[in-house]
Amino acid sequence: MEKKIKAFVSYRMPGEKDFQSIGSYGDVHIHDKVDMTRTDTFFVSSFDKKVIFDIPTDTKKTNEFFSCDMELNNTPKEIKRTSYLHQIELFKKKIKKGLFSKIVLSRTKHQDTPENFDPYQLFNTLCTAYPNAFVYLFYSELSGLWIGATPEFLIQKVGDSFKTVALAGTKLTTENWTDKEKEEQQYVTNYIRDLIEDKSKSIKVHKIKDHLIGNIKHLKTEIDFELYFNDEINALTNKLQPTPAVCGVPQDVTMDTIKRTESHARSFYTGIIGPVGINNETELFVNLRCMQVCKNKLVFYAGGGITEDSNAKDEWQETERKIEILSRYII
Repeated sequence: MEKKIKAFVSYRMPGEKDFQSIGSYGDVHIHDKVDMTRTDTFFVSSFDKKVIFDIPTDTKKTNEFFSCDMELNNTPKEIKRTSYLHQIELFKKKIKKGLFSKIVLSRTKHQDTPENFDPYQLFNTLCTAYPNAFVYLFYSELSGLWIGATPEFLIQKVGDSFKTVALAGTKLTTENWTDKEKEEQQYVTNYIRDLIEDKSKSIKVHKIKDHLIGNIKHLKTEIDFELYFNDEINALTNKLQPTPAVCGVPQDVTMDTIKRTESHARSFYTGIIGPVGINNETELFVNLRCMQVCKNKLVFYAGGGITEDSNAKDEWQETERKIEILSRYII
């Protein structure tokens, strides 16, 4: 009897033309943390790190897809504009009281699933549209079906060294940066630098630059570092995520506030995703610009960093722009 695929992922690394697919004949493996010392596997972690699993590489393909019998998840709650704007104002009051300096508020948006919707075709379209993004399509019985094109890597292994990035702020490519976005990005840079500095025998913080994806841009600062002990990378990765770019400052307070406030589950949005030791590549990404294929609905996830200077209507529009990165290609 021919073995059946139970879980799979297809992904295209930034700047590459070919995509890779791996399939598993068994159930996914559950973990208590992402393990960057593994080989030949693909890790996925939820935002709150309560669900972490890897898809084993039982079989591989290049530029070909796997298929399997897919059970789609139920549709999570949709967040309406009025609720989102109201919550931003509440967060700004808490920031003024000194409870935290920045927090990220996320939302969901629903779209009816087109009759002839093809996730594999959408994956190919996103690869063409966003050559510098990490594009993926994965399914497991545990997670359901997800598709994304994220611009942000969390951590990359380069020989005996590592690379990470501080990415924050969102504007149209035709717009100028304001102090609000620059301040938000500096929060992220300072947090990451301070976190890894004591564990690193060398560290280099590069100059800030624009990072483009479609018609929007982000502020990006690359950080290269070499650890005293490479086996500390797993503990460091666990501390890095969630970064202030997807959670807030300080991490523990904002994480708790997000869990108590957001009326939808983020699930794998703003979690970790990426290959570990596949084709000598180990690179984990923050799962942004993503969507979940649910029963009868496509569910898009997006969020924005809220500071004391945030304008609620502008923040809503920012999430609309982020969602459009994927939704514009749904036919």
